[in-house]
Amino acid sequence: MEAVRTKSHLPGAAWGSALILTVVLTSLLAIVGVLFLMVSRLDRMASSSVSQNVELDLAVDTVVGRICEQLAWDVPGTDLGGGLLPEYHDYPGPEDPWLAVLEPNDAGFWQQISDVNGILALSGRQTRNLPLIVVPDDASIELDPVDGRPSGAQLADADGDGIGDSRWIGLDGITSGRGERVYAAVRVIDNGGMLNVNTGYKFDPFDPNVSDPNMPAYWLIDGTTPLQVNVVGLADRPGRLPLLTPAERRLNEANLLAARDPCTAPPRDPYGAGAYETEVIWPYYDLHGSYTPFDISDELELRNRFLLNQRDTDTRIERFGWTGSFRDPSVGEVPVGSASSGWNVAGWFAHANMSTNPDLYDYRHIATTYSMDRIISSAPNPYLGGQKRMADVNRDSPEAIRDAIFAGLIDAGSGLPISALEGTAAQIAANIVDFRDDNSDVTVVPEDSNSSALHYGFECPCIYISEVAAIKIGIPAPRTSYAIELHKPYFEDGYPAGGQWRLMVGSDPVNIAWSATTGGTARFHVVRFEDPLAPGLLPGVIFGDPCDIDVTMPGYKPPGSATVQDASISGTMDSMAGRRVDLQRRRPGGFITVDSFTIPVASPTWLAAGIGLRGIQRDIGRHKCIRGLWDTAARADAATLGRPNSYPGPGDAVDARQVQAHPYLDPTIYRNKFGYVVFKNVGEIGMVFAADGYNVLAGSIEGNLRLDLQLALYSRILNFLTVVNPTMDPIDSDRDGISGVDIDEIKVPGRININTAPPYVLEQLPWMRPPLPAPPGAISAAVVAYRDKAEVAVRGGTGAGAVSDYRTRLGYEGFRSLSELIWVPEMGFYASDGADQIGFPDLTRVKTLVNRDGAADDFEERDLIFQRISNLISVRSDVFTAYVLVRIGTDGPQRRVIAILDRSEVNPDRKETKVKIRALHQVTDPW
Repeated sequence: MEAVRTKSHLPGAAWGSALILTVVLTSLLAIVGVLFLMVSRLDRMASSSVSQNVELDLAVDTVVGRICEQLAWDVPGTDLGGGLLPEYHDYPGPEDPWLAVLEPNDAGFWQQISDVNGILALSGRQTRNLPLIVVPDDASIELDPVDGRPSGAQLADADGDGIGDSRWIGLDGITSGRGERVYAAVRVIDNGGMLNVNTGYKFDPFDPNVSDPNMPAYWLIDGTTPLQVNVVGLADRPGRLPLLTPAERRLNEANLLAARDPCTAPPRDPYGAGAYETEVIWPYYDLHGSYTPFDISDELELRNRFLLNQRDTDTRIERFGWTGSFRDPSVGEVPVGSASSGWNVAGWFAHANMSTNPDLYDYRHIATTYSMDRIISSAPNPYLGGQKRMADVNRDSPEAIRDAIFAGLIDAGSGLPISALEGTAAQIAANIVDFRDDNSDVTVVPEDSNSSALHYGFECPCIYISEVAAIKIGIPAPRTSYAIELHKPYFEDGYPAGGQWRLMVGSDPVNIAWSATTGGTARFHVVRFEDPLAPGLLPGVIFGDPCDIDVTMPGYKPPGSATVQDASISGTMDSMAGRRVDLQRRRPGGFITVDSFTIPVASPTWLAAGIGLRGIQRDIGRHKCIRGLWDTAARADAATLGRPNSYPGPGDAVDARQVQAHPYLDPTIYRNKFGYVVFKNVGEIGMVFAADGYNVLAGSIEGNLRLDLQLALYSRILNFLTVVNPTMDPIDSDRDGISGVDIDEIKVPGRININTAPPYVLEQLPWMRPPLPAPPGAISAAVVAYRDKAEVAVRGGTGAGAVSDYRTRLGYEGFRSLSELIWVPEMGFYASDGADQIGFPDLTRVKTLVNRDGAADDFEERDLIFQRISNLISVRSDVFTAYVLVRIGTDGPQRRVIAILDRSEVNPDRKETKVKIRALHQVTDPW
């Protein structure tokens, strides 16, 4: 059978295939279109992201640039135009609106937030005394409907720890690519208000590792090195129990040394050879040796989000062995107010202010690896080549010191005539030079605009006329003999050199021949003017010193082993009555009168025939010689030639006021490593007279004579004087190959700014923590309360004495000069006990008085703490941390950065205005 073949005749078969193909092609086109749109959108997003990053970077650069401009403009000596100069100090107050306080005050308020470009003040936004509140990181910027600026009721969080610490400002002239305005929040804090963990070490006046063959250890803890700032205190929380044992404290010290000196076993103690200072501190961390100080990575970790610790990122400073200092479980790792933090404002405040809870107080925000100050001043000194730098009271010329002091006197604004200020400056300069040197040559300093007006330095040896005695014989005719006693109060003083001292009796000169073997003892010298017909003087001379207990004193001679000096004058001895006797010492070009006394004429008890040897005595009690307190002729008594006077006599009123008047630096204490006798601390110039030491009015007291740094007249001179002078040391600090005199080396690392440091930081300065039973913080907290015109309850104190209330004190906030620190009553701790300070840290050591100087509660004890820390503190700084938050629009993308800014190379003399950005680091989210 033949197969039947059939053929399909479906009418739509070809069209169906085409339709399928059309659908497929259409789908492919749709997919391509979607992909194109997606790619286009991704491109737009990427382009937008790049654009936003560029815009945020531009905003950050703009803000940081404006901060740098402000820091450069604020350097002393900068000409702001129109005769304006910036103030010398850095304090978070109206004169430095760009500077924010480091931590909130005891009442829980920010005393000041940063106003870098002044726009907050111009728009009436509050920048002072702002409360602590939580600010969410994504909170929209609220705009004022009136002026269109960010609201004055809103705070921003510049540093990112969750607490409002700044205000939003609009950046003029900067908008996004879509026309959105760019905003910023800024917080600038001072690294100088923190403890520098690279320059500090510890304060221990009895450290057995401190060694010097010439003195016990505690004589070296004198505030002359930043290593004496107690950064080891950061390892010992004052409120945590149990307290560290001595062994644990020693381990903490060893851990710090090992971290900074890992290549030496055991680590070198920095108090030993001093290599750490030479190789690390003074070269400004430009290291060429084996030491490894903490670096900028540690700094950024410490500065991260202010009080917050960076999660899972530990730097070396967190790992070297101080448990609980910088890596503490109680310190939050995420911002306050975030879901996972568990923190509230009270908890944050407990970590930010020690008065709340010392155990919780966070040490991260008060520790730094990098801080700097400089020995600059706001006025050029012509004797220093016109440089705007401080004069070195130990090394610079008398004229350079004079001009620096004059600038300080002018800056104080006393209103006194220029001529009077010039004379005062010249006199102080002469006294400083003669106090510091180890010779007996009188320094002569002329006034600047009147070279013929000369001022003479108060120089040792100190010698005074102490008694005038006479005997009158009336048979067969009245004849009189006289004796003049000279007193040298201090064993330490050398004997007057031959030809350098004389008595002028009227117009008759009598050269003084006082030596170790003739003419007297170490303390007394008697010049005899004897008439042969009126004998009887010599039996009345009995040499004896008031310090016979120490016969081993160099230069001491046992009583009775010396003789008097015989002298004669023109005319008869009887003609001496009524004559003026001047004690004079040689100075360049002639003699200067040191002391004088006019011999009285006869009285019933003086120069009366037949009553024997009589004397008129001066008060030579401890520290009273220079006051010139004399008995009267009517009270003439038995002479005490050659030995301590009996003035005042029975029934006389005792004048207890004293004046230490010894221009002398003990070479066993004040000799530096180069062999020179120098002031160790700049505050020690308070030991010097501001007045003429050779023309002292009878009855003068310390306030009339001393360079009293507490007085407003002298309060600014320490802005122009220093004893820390890296321009003259042998260290090549700036690594420019010049190891001798280098005028560019004016940086001083590690100083603490007393205007910005919190109480705990101040308490780590040498001698700032008083001995028990005084409570911790009794001095440092009072300093901060005085500085900020506030009230503070002293940590651990009880009773009325535990509160220092300076809210209504006169004057401005902050300290304009170092010496204003003495205005704080609590700084005079050692002059408030009615007793003489025993030994160190007192400034004067007198061997024969068992390390007492014999003057209780005097200016020296009042200023003791200040003088010991004066090299380690400042009222200004050169390194700052800026927290910057920028945002595009009120709800747009934002960026947060930390900038470490260093203006220590800004030099107004050379028109150098560039601030160095030591770090500019983006702050990542901690979640």
